[in-house]
Amino acid sequence: MQVQQYQGGEEEVGASGVPILRFGVFELDLKGGQLRKAGVLVKLQPQPFRVLALLASHASEVVTREEIQQQIWGNDTFVDFERGLNFCVRQIRDALADDAETPRYVETLPKRGYRFIHPVERLGSRPAQDGADERKLLTVDINLAWLAVLVLVVAAVAYTGYWTWQRWWTPAEKVMLVVLPFDNLSDDPQQGYFSDGLTEEMITQLGRLQPARLGVIARTTSDKMRGKSIDEIQRELGVDYVLEGSVRRAGNQLAITAQLIQVTDRTQLWAESYERKLADVLAIQREVAKRVASSLDLILLPAERAELTRQSPVNPEAFDAYLKGRFYWNKRDLARGIVFFEQAIAIDPDYASAYAGLANTYALLGSTPYDVLAPQEAVPKQKEMAERALALDRSLAEAHAALAHAALFYDWNWGKAEAAFLSALEHNPNYATAHQWYADYLWVAGRPDEAFTHLQRALELDPASIVIRLSIGRHYYLLRQYNEALSRFQETIEMDPNFFLGHFDLGLVYVQIGRYEDAIAEMQMAVRLLPGSPFCLAALGYAYGYGGRDADARRVLGQLEDLSRDQPVQPLYVASVYTSMGENDLAFEWLDHALRERSTFLSFVTIEPLFDPLRSDPRFQTLLRRMNFPE
Repeated sequence: MQVQQYQGGEEEVGASGVPILRFGVFELDLKGGQLRKAGVLVKLQPQPFRVLALLASHASEVVTREEIQQQIWGNDTFVDFERGLNFCVRQIRDALADDAETPRYVETLPKRGYRFIHPVERLGSRPAQDGADERKLLTVDINLAWLAVLVLVVAAVAYTGYWTWQRWWTPAEKVMLVVLPFDNLSDDPQQGYFSDGLTEEMITQLGRLQPARLGVIARTTSDKMRGKSIDEIQRELGVDYVLEGSVRRAGNQLAITAQLIQVTDRTQLWAESYERKLADVLAIQREVAKRVASSLDLILLPAERAELTRQSPVNPEAFDAYLKGRFYWNKRDLARGIVFFEQAIAIDPDYASAYAGLANTYALLGSTPYDVLAPQEAVPKQKEMAERALALDRSLAEAHAALAHAALFYDWNWGKAEAAFLSALEHNPNYATAHQWYADYLWVAGRPDEAFTHLQRALELDPASIVIRLSIGRHYYLLRQYNEALSRFQETIEMDPNFFLGHFDLGLVYVQIGRYEDAIAEMQMAVRLLPGSPFCLAALGYAYGYGGRDADARRVLGQLEDLSRDQPVQPLYVASVYTSMGENDLAFEWLDHALRERSTFLSFVTIEPLFDPLRSDPRFQTLLRRMNFPE
């Protein structure tokens, strides 16, 4: 391996001559000396970076400690090699969120060396040399290599002309695509759930392709584009391509049409019609995905190509029940969603996506602000369903995200949470919810800059999502940048004046800036919009407490006690009301209850401004230790 200078450090060029190595959600830019995770720059010092580059360049091979010393430190370097190497490996594991006990990337071979065990894709690679030559120092001058490439490019321009050159070059840039809701052409208008479900499945299928090249707009935003013209879509989303189509269903027979349109000039890149049995619906989706990839000149990785050629017919009745489950889940009619997901599993016990649907349903049922089930009841089911889904299909990003959600909000297993979030993003980098939830983890982990990057990515993928826009506002709220947060929350209320969470978050900001009457008014609105919600009622009590209206706050506490006889009331809500009244002993008593019952919002105790009055109390640090927060 040859070491060359680059701006800001040293550039390692592997024997394959590859400038970028990709493994999972990570990209190792050997030319730029950067490690990126899901597009976000990860800080890694030069020496650990060089060790990682060496290991990843020889994935699946044992790299001995002696080879590392020779190629990274050199024979004439007099340093404490063992200590230096151990430091580098620790830094690498931290950067990759890897675990030495159960490694996903770097395996330690005691007294021998290390092995990079995750598959590595070499972008733009040429076949590696065999045998001992693979380990020899590269002597080719990189500048000459790039000059040769330039000569070929110029020749291509001269031969094919400017427009062919432009098409050849532009695929290296990222493009955005929206899948419009497929038109329901069936005789039965009630089949709308089916056409909507096919649209969502198509979005998921395309979202797994080439994350560095293709961004796919999420279902929430896609649904809001229903019936709009290409001009309107271009103005609102700024996408490059539109995939639209229709579906007609007659019993177990399907007729599906699809066409891909380039937005800039309205060119139809391709159009196709499919008449198949319902059991072949996944095959149709994969054929469409292959046509999209071909039209956009996407260079698919081997795993992506394998996924698009996999044969997996579905049980028509199970598929129909699953789509109904997704339909009601999207409408947040969670009880009916469970009925249809379970119906799909009863028909086909190996239906992995239905288990993932159940996992995500229980994630909502047991958490703020739904509070339908106590966390102790909901989360074990959430984890069980997610694990069963992954046992059947490891590629389901939804199931990985559900496990990550449970590890973050219930188990307080921070390492497991990050690893599961990264797995979700590895399998579907265009999954906006995974970016949003991962941002929650990054905030808890004390990495707000990374959190904001993932929130921006989530918003890029789902710009019409009011929940993601609220998360952007909460980012500024957690930074204590209350004026910016106030502006963001007001924008969300303008989008939907009847969305209770917008009024809730606006009320939180008003408390922090001392506008207590405004805070009370916003919390009262949230209670009216979601009557019977302990979450909103406790927020009103919190606003009363800070506003000096202790009698009203105690009345709210009585109402929470009454509610607890018929539905779960998380102890954390009660603790927040006592905190607002300055009754810290009772606040800590209820925080202790919250810890024992594993209130889902408790993970935010380290960063949420409403608990600021408690931070100087030694009992607060004791609480953090019991939740496995690092010292």
